[in-house]
Amino acid sequence: MSLNKMAASIGIYFGGTTSCVAIHKDGKTEVVANDAGDRTTPTAVAFTDNEKIVGLSAKQGRMRNPVNTVMQVKHIVGRKFEDQVIQDLKRQSPFKVVESKGLAGFEIEANNKKNIVSSLEVAGLVFRKLKEIAEHQGGKDMKNTVLTCPVDFSDGQRAAVRKAAEAAGFKILRLISDPSAAVLAYEIGVTKPHDPCNVLVYRLGGSSVSVSVINVTNGLQRIIASKTSRECAGDDFTKALADSCAIEFKRQSRMDMTDNKRAKGKLYNACESGKHVLSTINSATISVDSLYEGMDFHSNVTRAKFESVINTPLQRCLQVIGTTLEENGMTAADIQKVIVIGGSTRIPKLQNVLKGRFPESELLSSISPDEVVAIGAAVQAALLSSREDNIACSPSDLQTPCTAKSIFIKVVNEDGTSLLHPIVPKHSYIPLRQQHYFTVPKDQDSLSLQLVEGEPASSPDETTKLGKIILRDLASEEPQEGKVTLDVHLKRDGTVEITCSESVSGSMDSLVISPSAKNSEDKTTKE
Repeated sequence: MSLNKMAASIGIYFGGTTSCVAIHKDGKTEVVANDAGDRTTPTAVAFTDNEKIVGLSAKQGRMRNPVNTVMQVKHIVGRKFEDQVIQDLKRQSPFKVVESKGLAGFEIEANNKKNIVSSLEVAGLVFRKLKEIAEHQGGKDMKNTVLTCPVDFSDGQRAAVRKAAEAAGFKILRLISDPSAAVLAYEIGVTKPHDPCNVLVYRLGGSSVSVSVINVTNGLQRIIASKTSRECAGDDFTKALADSCAIEFKRQSRMDMTDNKRAKGKLYNACESGKHVLSTINSATISVDSLYEGMDFHSNVTRAKFESVINTPLQRCLQVIGTTLEENGMTAADIQKVIVIGGSTRIPKLQNVLKGRFPESELLSSISPDEVVAIGAAVQAALLSSREDNIACSPSDLQTPCTAKSIFIKVVNEDGTSLLHPIVPKHSYIPLRQQHYFTVPKDQDSLSLQLVEGEPASSPDETTKLGKIILRDLASEEPQEGKVTLDVHLKRDGTVEITCSESVSGSMDSLVISPSAKNSEDKTTKE
């Protein structure tokens, strides 16, 4: 049996703004179009009195039904309600984000009733839509799937996304990171497996921007740097263009429409379409009938004007690249290839800036930035499916699992200030075993160590408490300085086992943190 004659395998990119499905069948990988003929599907879910709508229709109807149209569920599912990202979305979104069993959910109004819908249920509706799209081309027997997620997703977020996909009927073989899937799509490390290569993957989505650097050697991928920022994104380009058009409308009509939400929404949608057009041709017409007070709006926008309008947010989005390289002691000379992900990376000016910043690197953009992640995931699904039939896999299947975030212990100084001491750095290989040593003063009779996960240096508000270890009765008849040993074991399934012992008193305590517990403080178990 050969790979060319295997059953179809599925790759899914579950995005914050759009999602994409690709199928690997008969040796070919193709993106599947939805029922509207589009190769990507808006990650939007709308609730009405009679039905639940997913995709383009939900997105198009959000002006009429903003409170019941949920967007950005990718960034919400699996997060605790008090998470800073959730609180930011709660303030910014027209739909109502509420607490649902400790996690973030949504308040939906239908049939004159208010109901709480979990983020897991909303994500499940998106995956059911993606399942319908996949089955349209590959048939109902096709299940083997690889799903992608951001590098910085916590274990709790990964588990939630996987659960939602499996509930929709997908058989998830593996979750891989978005940049790893992009590297697979371009077959980096396959054609020249013995040549080490550093690949910078630049993702510019609608609500965030991220940079990852992946080292590929002998087909083995290792993420050596990554950073995500939600302070700038592709939607900022649309907003900048909409603001410019609003000023032009005021000049034409002598009326200010910026306080009218409906008018702003209509103009935003028109500018979003115009942005896509300007990524491929030199001019676009922004046209809205009866924009405000019965007045129409029509404007021809050239690419040069568009690039001028978006220059400020564009530079902010590109700053993440320099910050990522600098924080990891790298320069442009260390990068051999650059891959772009996300629809906004089609903008010619952005690609020209990238070419200027990495003059010696190869810019890879031949595969659609909206589709490249799903294509790579489908390739990975086919490789994993081949294992079930005892067929040798390509070296590109050899990916090294790494930790998405760092794990720290909280240490309190004599002056009462607290510091975070890293015990498992971000991107550490899994599985992992480590020992850490420190001393306890002679007169101290107890020790409490709090464990947290996150990246406090770059995102101080996004750390998660994992649990606490307490050593008691440390004082002895002859006081002496004791040595504390901290054993850390990180297993392949994401479980963290930590044992702490003190040499003089023999006091010991241990903690087991399951992957799901990393997203909920009350699920840690003491042994």
